[in-house]
Amino acid sequence: VEVGKPTHFTVLTKGAGKAKLDVQFAGTAKGEVVRDFEIIDNHDYSYTAVQQ
Repeated sequence: VEVGKPTHFTVLTKGAGKAKLDVQFAGTAKGEVVRDFEIIDNHDYSYTAVQQ
C-alpha cells in the first residue's frame, strides 16, 4: 500500500465471532495518518476497506 494513493482490501471474518470489525492503520513515519476510508459490509462474512 502506498501512502497518498487510493487502495482497498477485504477482511474475511467467517468463524471469527459476532464482534464489530475494527480496522486501524499505521504508517512507517511519525505523523502519517490514513484518512477518508470506509468499511463496506459485503453481507457474506467479509468487509472491504476502501480509501477514497
